[in-house]
Amino acid sequence: MNLDQTCHLVKDESFSNIYVRKNDLAGAKQYMSKALDLDPENKSLHYNLGTAYMSQGENEKAEASFIKALEIDSTYADAQYQLGAHLFNWAREVQIQSQELDYRDPKSEELLNQSKEIKRKALTVLEKYIVTNPN
Repeated sequence: MNLDQTCHLVKDESFSNIYVRKNDLAGAKQYMSKALDLDPENKSLHYNLGTAYMSQGENEKAEASFIKALEIDSTYADAQYQLGAHLFNWAREVQIQSQELDYRDPKSEELLNQSKEIKRKALTVLEKYIVTNPN
């Protein structure tokens, strides 16, 4: 990365932080995406993008961003915990959607199975987090 790219990266990261503080997650995502174009191996940017997606209910995108941060650094504790917590909360949301439907509705069982699968993934991630971060 050259000096000009580094300056743009710092600017884009700074702008994304300003937008996060203003609770303008759409603006933050825009600048984080631009910064990732310059530094695609930046685990913190992937993590921050994941939290922005999570806050806006974009569950699949949040999961993918946290996973990308962990692909870059498999010991990144914040990403491990946030991914596990995100998956657990998402599983709970899907379970509630299932319970709000009539039990005879086939969609209810489909959602319940989806919730169980997401929860299984959450437990796998959180178990790894606990092993690597025992305190």
